[in-house]
Amino acid sequence: MSDTERTLQARRADRFWLMGYTTMFLAPSLVLFLIGLHIVASVWLAFWLLYLFFVVRYFPSLQTPPSGQIA
Repeated sequence: MSDTERTLQARRADRFWLMGYTTMFLAPSLVLFLIGLHIVASVWLAFWLLYLFFVVRYFPSLQTPPSGQIA
């Protein structure tokens, strides 16, 4: 596997991991909404949105650097 292909696969893996990890934290708020705890679910959803904001803002700097660049 070439370095370019390895870098591409690492970036894809990083994105899929982040997507799964982020949606994992959304699930509790959905369950809380379903069982009728709307205030607690709203607080959890607000924390999730705050987490999502930080991930979108800082995740590009955590991705695998392109080949030839050192982080």
